Amino acid sequence: MENEVNDVLAVAATTGQPVLLVGHSSGGVVALEAALASPTMFFGMVLYEPPVAVTEPLGGDALIRAKAALIADDPGLAMDIHMREIVRASRHLVRLLRLVGPLWRRMATFAPGQIQDDANIESLGVDIDRYAGLNVPALLLGGARSPKHLRIRLDALASVLPNVDSLVVLPHQGHLANAFAPRKIANIIEAFADRVPPKPEVLEG
Repeated sequence: MENEVNDVLAVAATTGQPVLLVGHSSGGVVALEAALASPTMFFGMVLYEPPVAVTEPLGGDALIRAKAALIADDPGLAMDIHMREIVRASRHLVRLLRLVGPLWRRMATFAPGQIQDDANIESLGVDIDRYAGLNVPALLLGGARSPKHLRIRLDALASVLPNVDSLVVLPHQGHLANAFAPRKIANIIEAFADRVPPKPEVLEG
């Protein structure tokens, strides 16, 4: 997580001025941590269903078993655990994905990176209050068809962040509206950027 945050800060620093930070899913957690590390580098942040830990670790026992599956050279099982128990995708969806052999085998190749990503988030612990002092304007995005736990996490984040511009739940969309409705997401982000432009005094600093 520290490496990912440092990468974000390094890229943002090249602009020489505050930028708008956008993070989807686990990238939303990285965005939160980057803004926490250096809030003056960002004039706003857009967070699409970041899986922040609210009352329990993100993976817990499931993450331990997923790591064990990787050690046993079974990335398919590791991805299955990630999808069913950590992401909590519907059993129907996972079953369909597994039926498409080439697609599932392709997904399995991403298992090591995905499980490491889960572990990075889990390393932060269960401490959503860490963001209570993060006064960067925030737009929170969610999908009406996303797994319920993601909405619970989003609502918890909205209750903690002190400067939430709005929480937008997209009808007919799930966790991947950035892929299935990119124009809609881009328009929402653009409108938010217009509402919270960088403050001149911040740019001068």
